[in-house]
Amino acid sequence: MKRKIVFGLLMGLLAGCCWVRAEAGTDGQSGQSRAIYVKFRAGMEKNGREHARLDKVSLSELPWANAGKQDDACFSMLAPYAGPLALKANASMDGVYVLYVRPEGDVPAVIEALRRNAAVERVEAAPVFRLCSGSGADASLLPEKAAFSIGRKAPDDPYYGMETGLNLKWHLDLINAEGAWALQTGSPAVTVAVVDNAIWGEHEDLKIPGGRQYHCGTGEQTSSPLHMGAGLDQDEICEQDVLDQYACESYNWSHGTHVAGLLAAVSGNGVGVASLGSGVDLLAVAAPSIQSYELPGNPYEGMRWAANQGAKVINCSWSAYSSTATEKELIAALVDEGVIIVAGAGNSATYDEYNYPAALPGVISVGACNYDKTRARLSNYGGWVDVMAPGGQGPSSVEKVFSTTFCRSQVLPNAGYVQFEGEYYDYMEGSSMATPLVSALCALILSKDSTVTPREMEELLVSTAQKGQDLGISEASGIIDAEAALKAVDSRVKRIEPDFIASFSGVCESGIAKVYWTVDPQASSRPDFLRLYRNGVLLIDNLPVEDGNIRDTASMLMNHKYEICGVSQGEESYRKEVFVSIGAYYRLQATADPAEGGNIYGTGRYEPRSNARLIAEPNPGYRFVRWSYYDQWTGEAYENPVLSLSMEQEYLGVVAHFEKEAGLESPALVSGLRLGPNPVGEVLHVQWPGSFTAEKIQVISLTGACARKDVPASSSVNVADLAPGLYLLQAFSREGSVASGKFVKR
Repeated sequence: MKRKIVFGLLMGLLAGCCWVRAEAGTDGQSGQSRAIYVKFRAGMEKNGREHARLDKVSLSELPWANAGKQDDACFSMLAPYAGPLALKANASMDGVYVLYVRPEGDVPAVIEALRRNAAVERVEAAPVFRLCSGSGADASLLPEKAAFSIGRKAPDDPYYGMETGLNLKWHLDLINAEGAWALQTGSPAVTVAVVDNAIWGEHEDLKIPGGRQYHCGTGEQTSSPLHMGAGLDQDEICEQDVLDQYACESYNWSHGTHVAGLLAAVSGNGVGVASLGSGVDLLAVAAPSIQSYELPGNPYEGMRWAANQGAKVINCSWSAYSSTATEKELIAALVDEGVIIVAGAGNSATYDEYNYPAALPGVISVGACNYDKTRARLSNYGGWVDVMAPGGQGPSSVEKVFSTTFCRSQVLPNAGYVQFEGEYYDYMEGSSMATPLVSALCALILSKDSTVTPREMEELLVSTAQKGQDLGISEASGIIDAEAALKAVDSRVKRIEPDFIASFSGVCESGIAKVYWTVDPQASSRPDFLRLYRNGVLLIDNLPVEDGNIRDTASMLMNHKYEICGVSQGEESYRKEVFVSIGAYYRLQATADPAEGGNIYGTGRYEPRSNARLIAEPNPGYRFVRWSYYDQWTGEAYENPVLSLSMEQEYLGVVAHFEKEAGLESPALVSGLRLGPNPVGEVLHVQWPGSFTAEKIQVISLTGACARKDVPASSSVNVADLAPGLYLLQAFSREGSVASGKFVKR
């Protein structure tokens, strides 16, 4: 096989296909997804119940009002079919559909034409989706499973264990998988769906029947990358620099297969890997628009299909920066039906960025951790993240999370492990990999007790979680513990629903969060008092049971999750939640090429159409060369290290290029610097990595201003006088090595 080498601009931020930051799924001309949600007016959805049983319907079957010639011309830009979002179990989504604009179509023009149609109540452009990484199953459709029963602790799969010094199961060890298997293994009566870019269900360690696969763009009974129309070469082998540039297509399209293997690869079959959820009924749902805007397939349409097939757990290792009213309504309907939805928190390494559907009420949001129970370098964090699971660094520098792939092994052979050449298994990292481990645990819990509700499931995971180090999520939560969660199922607390809260909402105005609630005077039960939480921490206790509001003066530099509940005789009800965002900001992302060449300041959120200012600061031994965009080259020269940009789009990515100066050696970059507490109020404590001895430090605001320079090194730094915001601490040793870490000043 010929090794493929690709040269060009940096298309992604890091290797590991689980956190695609480029605008995959964006129409290059309109800046919008080609998927559109349409809701018809009440009384028009005469076929709603009938369409709940269908996967695709012709546009001619939709209840259009008469349109003019101009509108007819716009409608001709639509694909000839629509995807109904109607659910079999209830009528809440009747009359709601996903439409697809053809590649040559004008998305804004089609949206405007739909809004003019008298039969249409609501039109919404779907956001751009990114990869981050029950009952009713018909046993006759399931593949024959190898014998793997309760009480058996060690599967005989060849990659369940050590391989030439690599611990290929560290992620299972960390969550106490063997202890969990001794209590419960996956039941085929529990249906679990993986909704992803594509899933190679024919993998020898998955063996998903064709009847349990679905392409939500075409309605076909397949989820394989080979049927996505992308012309993929499954035997493609890429060099490491190609993986780093996110240019190895077969590896990128392996994302869903990797996720599916982590969730439910067949254990105990003498082949490949073991999985936490082996034995469950696995649905493979391909939504290729997550990967490429040129291909149809909306993931929410895929979630609807999975629920209609009886899925009780739906895994979403993908996200978007925003969420539409249609998507929120569908998620609410699925949660009301008892479907457990598990979603990745995203991989921007930020605390202030909601990702959807993870940040929607009722969804279990998942961040990623390392083998040593620290937060993974890519993972988002914050009080809105419910739990964490392994998805980052393993015991050695090459180790990430090992699972099934569609492509030949790439990362391991590039690292010198030639015994993996030709194998369909490899490493990936990110919250994409953490999410299926949580989904698998949910499936095991439902295998033990099918009556566990979404609220009970979240509480089980949080209350039994292991504590980690500087995870940055709620202090009440941590890293999932599969054994502890299963042991707690029978003794779980049965709380009451907060039906006495009629409404709960929040907004951000001028940087201040305002939260409002109303009490239902007709409620059958009334608590003694109310409690209000912010990001999992008690904010106000003993609130009277009446309509109220609070003006939270805490800095809105970050997003907040607020929860309200009632307390009766010392027992809390379930919490009703609302997410308050800092607002509609555009995001500017930048990366250095090479990574050790320097630092970039000024990235983050900006108001639409405001001016952003980036500063490229080379590390010792390097000089700045130029700026470029991730996905284009304009021909213009951007040679000033200070770059001014107008934020005209929701996401903009640029690269700062550095090169070594002649005759100078670049400094050694040392990893492992730890800062805490983070966020910090007054004193920041520093834990130096290994044998690193710091001589001086500097603290830099990520707006580009140097806050502290050439400060003598200390294990504690007083930051009380710094303004709230995001900062970088750099430490320099006498030998010239550099260690750095980010922290948030409250």
